[in-house]
Amino acid sequence: MKTFIKKSLLFIIPFLAWGIIVFVVDPFNYFNKSSLISNKAKINAENLNTLLFRTIDFVNYPSKNILIGDSRTDALPVDLIEKYTNENFQKLNTNATKLNEIFDLFYFSNEIKKIETVVIGINFSMFNKFSYENRVNNVIKIIENPFLYVFNKDIFEACFYVLRSFLFNINIDSKPPISKEDFWQWTINVKSNHWYGRYKFPKELLQELIEFDEIGTLESWNSDGLRSLIKTMAHVPNMIEKTLRYPGCVEYLKVLRASGFFSYDEVEINGTMIRPVDMTAKLLFPKWEMKKGDKDFTIMRIIMKGTENGEAVAYQYNLLDRFKDNTISMARTTGFTCTAVANLVVNGEYDRVGISPPEYLGGHFAFVRNYLEERGVQYKVIKS
Repeated sequence: MKTFIKKSLLFIIPFLAWGIIVFVVDPFNYFNKSSLISNKAKINAENLNTLLFRTIDFVNYPSKNILIGDSRTDALPVDLIEKYTNENFQKLNTNATKLNEIFDLFYFSNEIKKIETVVIGINFSMFNKFSYENRVNNVIKIIENPFLYVFNKDIFEACFYVLRSFLFNINIDSKPPISKEDFWQWTINVKSNHWYGRYKFPKELLQELIEFDEIGTLESWNSDGLRSLIKTMAHVPNMIEKTLRYPGCVEYLKVLRASGFFSYDEVEINGTMIRPVDMTAKLLFPKWEMKKGDKDFTIMRIIMKGTENGEAVAYQYNLLDRFKDNTISMARTTGFTCTAVANLVVNGEYDRVGISPPEYLGGHFAFVRNYLEERGVQYKVIKS
């Protein structure tokens, strides 16, 4: 038993010793308890992993105002920004920040502290899909798990350089080990070809402006139309439903929301308590009613991607239906679909008992589609 205890201690002691070293040196101020090592020495850790250092710094000292971007954003005169805005700003930028990482950093920081002002540095290099990484996710895992912080190769390396700086005043030399002329030649002839030779635009990350034949440009945003699909189609890994409106609609909605027009909290007006959202509905609904002579249209695009016969394939269904035969398009596209299903039930071709969400009718897709086409509601299909 004594031998077992002795061997266990011999096994555990190195880990405990290393844990104490990391706690005391704390190159990224994760524990933020020890003041033995100067912040000047810890600049070496920031140079090694700027993203980890500044994200932890934000967690320790959260701010409602942040700057996010790459090294170009780092060159912004923060002191002047703070002077003219009379606000403090936290830097969350790092070297070669990718567009997806900017989104991840913003949402992470907004969970820590409600962000009021964000300055985002954008440049052409960020819009290059081939170079995307997921460093923010790894940083968040370290922040949420002290074990990952202590036993991490980056922390080991950072401890070495921070201690070297603290004891011997030797810092990391970030300059490339070649002449300035050779560096620029390498950048122009090698790096630029490697970086931009494989340039690919990340369309899926942009707030979408979508082109439609006969209609023009519409803007889209994620909305809550998936409903039952989330449960019934759980085997589908990614699903998104978007709302389409003319460009500018989102900005109008943002102004109304920011001004409190959608609030459910009652306010007093001339002695009467009302909810702003009720007043908004009362004012706007009459303006949205169709008047004599108005004609609507319905537009829809469905994109499905997957494999077919072992090969990657995509189907795109496009619908453009207009006011016809004195019947509004919304009634045509929804009403005819309902009567198609009613025909299936009446003819005994659909006999499922209970509540059926629309996707359960997938087995009768051809019948419903033909029924709609006979009445002028037509989907154009593109396969790629």
